[in-house]
Amino acid sequence: MKTRRSLVFAAFGLVVWAVIGLGTSQAAVISPVNPATGQLVAATFTVSVFNPLTGGDITDVWLPEWKPCPSPPCGTPVYVVFHDLAGNVLVPSSLTLVTAPATAPNGSFHPSFSPLRTSAYPGQCTNYGDPNDLSPDFDFNTTAPIQFTASTGVIKTGFLLTPLDCGGMAVISATTTAGTHTFILPQSSLGLNATTGISGIPDIWAAAFCPQNNPCPTGKEDNDSSTGNATNGDGISAFDEYRGFIVSGVHVRTDSRQKDLFVHLVNPQCISGDPLVSTASLLGGQNAIVVGNPLFSNVETLISGAQIHRLGYATPNAPHYTTNEWVDRFNRFTVTEGLVFNNGTGTTTTAPIHDRQINQNVVYFTRDPNNNNKPVIQRGLRVIECVDATTAPSLLGFASLGSPNGPDNAIVFTRRIVNYFTNSLGAVCAPPATPACLSYSTFQNGAWTTPVLISPVNLFGAAFAFYIAMEIGHALELTPTVEGGQKVSYGYHHAPGTGSNLDQAITNKVSNKTGNTFYIPLLYNTSDLTSYGLK
Repeated sequence: MKTRRSLVFAAFGLVVWAVIGLGTSQAAVISPVNPATGQLVAATFTVSVFNPLTGGDITDVWLPEWKPCPSPPCGTPVYVVFHDLAGNVLVPSSLTLVTAPATAPNGSFHPSFSPLRTSAYPGQCTNYGDPNDLSPDFDFNTTAPIQFTASTGVIKTGFLLTPLDCGGMAVISATTTAGTHTFILPQSSLGLNATTGISGIPDIWAAAFCPQNNPCPTGKEDNDSSTGNATNGDGISAFDEYRGFIVSGVHVRTDSRQKDLFVHLVNPQCISGDPLVSTASLLGGQNAIVVGNPLFSNVETLISGAQIHRLGYATPNAPHYTTNEWVDRFNRFTVTEGLVFNNGTGTTTTAPIHDRQINQNVVYFTRDPNNNNKPVIQRGLRVIECVDATTAPSLLGFASLGSPNGPDNAIVFTRRIVNYFTNSLGAVCAPPATPACLSYSTFQNGAWTTPVLISPVNLFGAAFAFYIAMEIGHALELTPTVEGGQKVSYGYHHAPGTGSNLDQAITNKVSNKTGNTFYIPLLYNTSDLTSYGLK
């Protein structure tokens, strides 16, 4: 793919499962399966799952949860309780977490292999952990039953099951006076198939996120869609979306029906050695003008069918350079050197192939039909803040044109933007200021809104959100045509004043009534929404 730069010059102007729509928890049971086929069998006893803190029955809604913590194990434990068909508690005489034998062939980490066994997915989450870690995804204390009082007041005996992975699948064999059964926790009743195996997606997740109009029977599907956008998929299989990601330290399962874009902010770069030059970040640092979600508020207007996830941003008011929430090879960025990466033995200006990869631990790679069906390395986008304000001061930002899987890194020159607004556009209110010193308008419903008063710092924040959305837009395969009746081309931008996040410039107008009014877009327009791509 060719790298085409889009330049902007001043001169041109995260998890509570119950809220996802599965309802409140009710008493329920998990039925046994045939260990060779995965199909449900007639039960002589069943399993339920309980919350150790509340004693509540969470069988209907439980999914394994895991996130990084200071002292492993870091998963959220549950009690596994066995009942006879009358609902009486049973204590098994034999209880085993069924795992793969040590001699299992390489890659046999999925429970689709007959006989069924506990998953051992790579790493801990789709984007987190060592891909070579294929250890079992659960710790099951089978020798120390625990008595507890259920929320109904009934005394029960349970066994502690602790997830060691974001979305593992436990296979348990239990023998009681009623017989011997094998259970899949959480329950997956699709069974084994000689061609597709088992999807690995629990029934309760599939019911909510794999509807009839967008099914995922194998878990390999990548059918994320968005209104008006014919380019389906986001490079992540339905199963790996169920398994989920670590996003700023939190376990997040993504919706297999909606596209997902992962972004990471690097701030600050281009730090000057001159002690008289301020080097503090304006994007998320202690002296930041704008932090957190507002940084990407404009980007999130792609459409309701797109989800934006900010990686490595657990501490908003701090510098962020690299993150362990994707494969990160970033070393530094300077105006003179450009981008510099770590390659394992030193540094290079050529990005390593896995840099920015967010699917390093996938179970199901999506494949490229245009490249011999090879697995797709799906990447996120890196947004770099450069605090240089002296070299080429008219350049406010740039990015490569393409999808996140291209050589794309967006650069935003925050101090140049502030200087340009302050010195060239008069975005200050010198005392004694009139009430209508600065005002702000944005483009909605086909017209510019009535100007409202705004402070300089909030004006800068709106400008930063605009420039970030512009540069990220260039890295989402947006190649707009000139709009608004303009006779000239502005490259990969809309003409100024047409109201899109890909306008080439923020415009302003001074009047006695509203003061200095800045026209700053907030949304992508219709042609943008229907043409973006993530892979």
